[in-house]
Amino acid sequence: MEPFTLEADARPVEEVAHEVLPDEASRFLRVGVWILLLFFGGFLVWAATAPLDSGVPAPGVTIVESKRKTVSHLTGGIVKAILVKDMAFVEEGEPLIILDDTTISAQYQSALKEYAALLATKARLEAERDGAATVTFPESLRAIGEAGDAVAQIAQQQALFHSRKEALAAQLRVLDETARTAEQNAAARAEQLKFLKEQLDGMRALAQEGYAPRNTQLELERQALELQNQITLAKQQALEARLRAQSLQEEYRKEVETQLAEVTKQLAVVEERVRALKEELDRTVIRAPVTGYVNALAVHTVGGVIRPGEPLLEIIPKDEKLVFEVQVPPHHIERVHPGLLAEVQLANFHDLAGKVLEGRVISVSADLVTDQRQTPSGQPLPPHYVARVELTENGWQTLGPNRHLQPGMPVTVLIKTGERTFLQYLIKPIWERLHSAVKEP
Repeated sequence: MEPFTLEADARPVEEVAHEVLPDEASRFLRVGVWILLLFFGGFLVWAATAPLDSGVPAPGVTIVESKRKTVSHLTGGIVKAILVKDMAFVEEGEPLIILDDTTISAQYQSALKEYAALLATKARLEAERDGAATVTFPESLRAIGEAGDAVAQIAQQQALFHSRKEALAAQLRVLDETARTAEQNAAARAEQLKFLKEQLDGMRALAQEGYAPRNTQLELERQALELQNQITLAKQQALEARLRAQSLQEEYRKEVETQLAEVTKQLAVVEERVRALKEELDRTVIRAPVTGYVNALAVHTVGGVIRPGEPLLEIIPKDEKLVFEVQVPPHHIERVHPGLLAEVQLANFHDLAGKVLEGRVISVSADLVTDQRQTPSGQPLPPHYVARVELTENGWQTLGPNRHLQPGMPVTVLIKTGERTFLQYLIKPIWERLHSAVKEP
């Protein structure tokens, strides 16, 4: 028996491997190729057909829908008192800042006294014109009270009314007495004349028959004529007294009406001045325009000067609807309009990381907006369009009742403008570059 020996095979390893495992290698290779083809083919089919949301990214901030109310003063002034601090809660109409009112208060008091005097004078003249027994003063005069010396003005005009009325009445009484005396004289003379005429008629009859002297008849006729003249004069005196009384009353009435017209004209001017001064005096107390929270208080020094129109503070309205004000780049504005849905991301709520809230665009500005705000890097914000986005009912449900939005919270919004495939996302930039490259210069 021959011994067994191992001999080395000098052929290449590839040839030996091909002889040993020819079927297994080709099968694995084919499977790998098919897997790659199926993967890339499926990816291309997905990229060409699967819809992906297309949107416009827009950073922004949470704001009150009716915006913050900036408080300023029309004319400015000197600060007398500061009644609030930042983040203080105030009710509508509550005093915030008080300005010094020394000058305006003095002017108002002076105008108010003049106004009260004119009101009282007007009431007295109206009573004189109407022949009233007493003066009826308006409630507006009584409402002025001590501020305009209303009580003193009422007493003064009431006394003047009675004194003038008494003076006129005294003159009328004198004239009436004169007229009545003259009328009584005329009546007495008329009675004398009546008896004298009877005597004269008898005397004439006797004189004609020769039983009485002619001179006696002539004397009686002279006495009758004198009595007639006295009667005429007395009646004229009575008439003159009556006419004088009537004229006196007419002159008095015309004087009253003239004074009343002048006082009414002055009253309109003074009333307007009082109203203007009252408004200016009221403005020395700067009040909250709405119920809310004080923000950005810029007044800190009592005795400091406030310039006209200078922003003093802001009021963030309470319980107002909160929306998101976002900045839309100008090159995307043609795709953004009210009614579009949006995805809202809030960075303040860490437990919402990765979640989006559903929103809806409610308005878009009609023109570019340029403001003084800056980007986080300190650069001024570029011109942009302003869109407002509100949360939908689904968005509020996602936010939940335990999370509360606050004005000023930063927000990132993706405004959904349609759907595109992944392939379109890849091809569109290349196509736009090619399109712009082949254009003629």
